[in-house]
Amino acid sequence: MPSELASHLNAALPGKLYHYTSTEAFRCIVEHRKLWATDAFYMNDNQEILHALALCQAVCGSKAKETSGRELEFLNRLYGELHFQKTNQTHIFTVSFSESRDQLSQWRAYTRNGGYALSFKGSALSHVAKSQGYLIAKCIYEEEQKIKLLNEFVSHKVSESATEKNIDLLAACVANDFLVMAAMMKHQGFSEEREWRLISTTSRDDPSHIKYRSVARYLIPYLEVSVSPDVMPQIDGRRKFIGIDEVLVGPAPEPELSWRSCMQLLIDRDIHFDQITPSGTPYRAS
Repeated sequence: MPSELASHLNAALPGKLYHYTSTEAFRCIVEHRKLWATDAFYMNDNQEILHALALCQAVCGSKAKETSGRELEFLNRLYGELHFQKTNQTHIFTVSFSESRDQLSQWRAYTRNGGYALSFKGSALSHVAKSQGYLIAKCIYEEEQKIKLLNEFVSHKVSESATEKNIDLLAACVANDFLVMAAMMKHQGFSEEREWRLISTTSRDDPSHIKYRSVARYLIPYLEVSVSPDVMPQIDGRRKFIGIDEVLVGPAPEPELSWRSCMQLLIDRDIHFDQITPSGTPYRAS
């Protein structure tokens, strides 16, 4: 693995990360003890992954001007495979978290009709990732850092192509691997979100695990990520631990009922929590 990418992936995981979600999604997480990893091409900011693919193509084009022979052939093949990813939208699944607690922009983006921010322990998410074929990584916002990572990534793969017998297969594998990097990249205008993502690395090998949910006009592919107590590290206490230690109640017209129903659900389903905290952000009807 290129050193810049390895350094980024080895960044220390925060003690807590917040998953902002709707009231119904919160119910599903607690009832079924699963998170939904959404296909990144269907997320609110789906243009980000297309932009990352275009950036990688630009790096390939730039390096192609400086090389020849087998390495040039590989770069051309990789450029084409990246274009295939853009047009055919091969799956890459993610769950979004934020370092930011009680942030207005997050409430607006994910809880327009009421919702919650679930505080997950970083250690629990790390356990989930390692046990279920995911990695957890901080999103990359700065354009300079993106280009630096891309240059190193492509250069590393060009070096591999010098001894690889099947360049077509290598290019297809590299483009597939790059989707994991692409899922980490976001526009710098969203840097205040301080987002981390749980990113699937193995699910695309078995489409039978992919599920679909419907919205108004189309279907959204997703994977279920278990947060069952059976896959979580054990903690002291009688209730079942699904990774959550606190629930923030989002801005709502009836905050007392939002708080009360949240507490009742967690208690009735025997789910561990330390506290339930009302948001400090005032509710404003749209």
